[in-house]
Amino acid sequence: MTFVKSIAASGVLAVGMLAAAPSFASHFTPDGTFTATGSTSLSALGGAIRIPCKSVFTIVVSGGVGVVTNAVFSPDPANGNNANCNNLQATNFNWPLNITSATGGVAQNVKVVGINGNPVTCGAGPVPVTLSNGVATFNGQLNPGACAVTSSSLPVVNTGGGATLSIVYP
Repeated sequence: MTFVKSIAASGVLAVGMLAAAPSFASHFTPDGTFTATGSTSLSALGGAIRIPCKSVFTIVVSGGVGVVTNAVFSPDPANGNNANCNNLQATNFNWPLNITSATGGVAQNVKVVGINGNPVTCGAGPVPVTLSNGVATFNGQLNPGACAVTSSSLPVVNTGGGATLSIVYP
């Protein structure tokens, strides 16, 4: 009988450990809506076209999972006030943010259409993202289309006024 109780207790312990496992998985904290604002450049054709713009990325975190739900580009007075920024359109939302380290990961399914009024399409593809001390950067190559996305250090602000966005990485 003691043997049967030991097996039953071991089974309950194993189930408890499995149920607790997700708490050790990588995740964003806290839940909420955040904006990352600053300069972001898109270049294409091996850098022959380069458009520096002001960008505003909206990041929503729910249950520890982060997603970029919107990106808006506009002329940036600090970078030449390029009117072509109005022609940059990021599409294919939502971009899941997959955590790969304690300081970042990859924004998936990023797609940009329209450069300098031309119907150039870049992506959909992954763009590496870093997040450290409440500051995000997006830097990487988008294929197909051979476009590069390069952001400055974008302060991430909790729109609810709460805690800074961070990554919990076991």
